[in-house]
Amino acid sequence: MIKFTKMHGCGNDYVYVDCMDGNIPADPNGLSVKISDRHKGVGGDGLVLICPSQKADAFMRMFNADGSEGRMCGNAIRCVGKFVYDHGYAKKDVIFIETLSGIKRLEMKTENGAAVGARVDMGPASFDPAELPATITGECVGKTVKVAGGEYKIALVSMGNPHCVVFCDDPDALELDKIGPKFEHDPIFPEGVNTEFIKKTGDNKIRMRTWERGSGETWACGTGSCAAVSACVKLGLFKAGEPVTVSLLGGELSILYTNETVYMTGEAVTVSDGTYYGEQKMKLNKFYDDLKDSYLFHTVAVKTAEYAKQNPDKKIIKLGIGDVTRPLPAACVEAMKAACDEQLTSAGFKGYGPYEGFDFLREAISAYYAQRGT
Repeated sequence: MIKFTKMHGCGNDYVYVDCMDGNIPADPNGLSVKISDRHKGVGGDGLVLICPSQKADAFMRMFNADGSEGRMCGNAIRCVGKFVYDHGYAKKDVIFIETLSGIKRLEMKTENGAAVGARVDMGPASFDPAELPATITGECVGKTVKVAGGEYKIALVSMGNPHCVVFCDDPDALELDKIGPKFEHDPIFPEGVNTEFIKKTGDNKIRMRTWERGSGETWACGTGSCAAVSACVKLGLFKAGEPVTVSLLGGELSILYTNETVYMTGEAVTVSDGTYYGEQKMKLNKFYDDLKDSYLFHTVAVKTAEYAKQNPDKKIIKLGIGDVTRPLPAACVEAMKAACDEQLTSAGFKGYGPYEGFDFLREAISAYYAQRGT
């Protein structure tokens, strides 16, 4: 059972867990896979643990939806800043968050006593392919390269995590679910890469879609936005020291590139608080694991008949419902399995008592009894 907070920055949503007391999940990689599942978990682009730090106000550990641990996430760090501010861990205008790519400085934006966003000093952009790492030698900004099964004009940028910025005519027309994985797993990037598909749309404006390593397409990417704007400034498309608006699926970020560092400004939103209970599975008695037939009671009836034939002197008492030719509904089978398990583990067998299971199971069995006139 894990308490969590669901937060997002421009639609880049993560499940945040407060670990400031030092109680960190034993398997955060596995937990990230399960809790990020949008059908069987909480749902999100990954998991973020907010941990204590000896060097800053908090330490952010972020895990992608596939369980891999990332070094940095621009949208997540704004949400971590909001969390530690709103929860009183660091109620101040400037907050420092430790990450695997260094300590980041956040200038908090607040309204009515709550944080609503932040301006983050993301550190300088690096154009050295070795820092991604990438097998390309020498600076690669605006070069046409054979990658992902084609030829693309790209820029390789590190913002503490690896980025391949792809210049294209229309990011919205791309089939990202097909082309994204090709970039992520291309041999040029031995440790994978985050890929941004961008187009300049006006003065100090770009449109961008992102394929994130380990998570797939996300609605926004803070470090990717910084990488994209840095590449554009490097190519002379924009001027250093002027803010650039990055339009994303989930909203907009403002990126300011300077020769010393890159600043990112954007929202941080709390969606909900809740409790994650993990996977809930019915535990079956070990005797049932050996029954491979699809219909439990058909198998039991066959085995009982065989036993009676081989042991004519034995008196056999039959308990249960149904006949050998008409299989029971799955709900009835599961309910009876659990009822048997309860009796087998009790101090003494005194017959089948009332089954205190889920309502829908009891209702299913009652309906089945009524249908058969039992």
